[in-house]
Amino acid sequence: VKEEGKETITEADIAAFRKYVAEVAPGIPYEFVDNYIDVVGTDEKAYGVFANGMAKIFKGATRGSEYHELMEGIWNGFLSPEQQQAIIDEFKSSKGKFTDRETGKKIAYSDATYTQAKERIMDNFSDFRLGKLPAKNISEKILRFFKAIINWIKNLLVNDKLQKAL
Repeated sequence: VKEEGKETITEADIAAFRKYVAEVAPGIPYEFVDNYIDVVGTDEKAYGVFANGMAKIFKGATRGSEYHELMEGIWNGFLSPEQQQAIIDEFKSSKGKFTDRETGKKIAYSDATYTQAKERIMDNFSDFRLGKLPAKNISEKILRFFKAIINWIKNLLVNDKLQKAL
């Protein structure tokens, strides 16, 4: 699972992530763990997983893994299958190729499987949050998705706090 030449999460990254989640997605539980995460049903290990309603992230993971798992929680917890498919379709309509993180192969956007597309979208969100992927490099629908989800969760929190105050 170690990706050569990739930076690992630092304590400062963890602190920034905790602050970000508190602001935009406090309803999504997460934890940082000291060991690689077992992939159920295989002998493989992973940097992170979103399972049973919780994101688990290995403290030694590649920077961005924490945002990938957060987006998995948002994807699985807040989007309907129709919304998910619309985003996948938008991704697959892009021109050119992307590098599949799992295999390292270049894949035409239009040829991506559902899982390859979803994983790349999650990685794009991570890169976007870390400032590695400028907004101009993300398709308009996917960028709107990132922003809309963040704003929707923020509004949900504000409304919840307001309702409690009343």
